[in-house]
Amino acid sequence: MTTISELTIDQLAQMHARVCADVAALLTPDVDLRRSTPCADWDVGALLAHQIGQNRGFTRAVSTGTSEPKDFAPVKYSADVWTESVRALTDAFAAATASELVVLAEFGPDPLPVTFAVAAQLLDIAVHGWDLARGLGTDYEPAPDIVDAVAQIATVVPDGQARLADDAQFAPVVESATVGTWAEALARLGRDPQWGS
Repeated sequence: MTTISELTIDQLAQMHARVCADVAALLTPDVDLRRSTPCADWDVGALLAHQIGQNRGFTRAVSTGTSEPKDFAPVKYSADVWTESVRALTDAFAAATASELVVLAEFGPDPLPVTFAVAAQLLDIAVHGWDLARGLGTDYEPAPDIVDAVAQIATVVPDGQARLADDAQFAPVVESATVGTWAEALARLGRDPQWGS
């Protein structure tokens, strides 16, 4: 198995683009934005609005080197808005070089390697892709190489008290009897792999 440290920024960006394509395939014209998702406070519409905001915030950070909290604000979903936010972010990731540093307002004021930004968004879109799929009554598991990468990234996401804060990005770890790398990554990130089953 390739370790996350061995993956180049280009490889991570390509994985991210592949997951974005997987998510796009779930968004049919009649997608029901009112359906519940494993994210307790978000229905499908709110989840997509959050993801569009993340796409825009990360695009600004990677394109300009900096960002502000308002850049990550949720944006109401429409197919066109979603598609444009994904296009802008994948273009920004494709143009980035590993030596760049970016300020991600959601992670604090200190510059971080742009590779961190790509890895963080790969994890985010993959896990929210599962949230979305389950909310829409289906399932989603990325390709094995992406599962391996996301599982490794998940191991460095802070746990414990950090998950109990109001602004925590993930719920506390879930105890789950479901086996498999993807199920274990979901549980580590506060998801019950059996949700909606």
